[in-house]
Amino acid sequence: MEELGAECRIRDFIGVLEYMFTDRHGRDHHGIELVFDVEGVPLDVESREPDIEFTWCPLDKLREKPLLPEPMRGVIESWLKHRRPVHVYQKQSKVY
Repeated sequence: MEELGAECRIRDFIGVLEYMFTDRHGRDHHGIELVFDVEGVPLDVESREPDIEFTWCPLDKLREKPLLPEPMRGVIESWLKHRRPVHVYQKQSKVY
């Protein structure tokens, strides 16, 4: 996993999340996230990216945790329900 610098094994492709957002400096961005189900990632990892934080939680607690970008929650929940890849596009007005 690139952002963690950790070795892992990809089990499945969950989907693609495309989203638009404006950062706190007023700049518009178009994000594209490729999401995978992986195994073998250690639980005590630190992000290699200064603006990204990783926290592990049980899937049944996912709704209680903050998750950005916000549409990611829908990607994960759809895949868990249907077990097939999804493509989500969402224009966001939230500032990150």
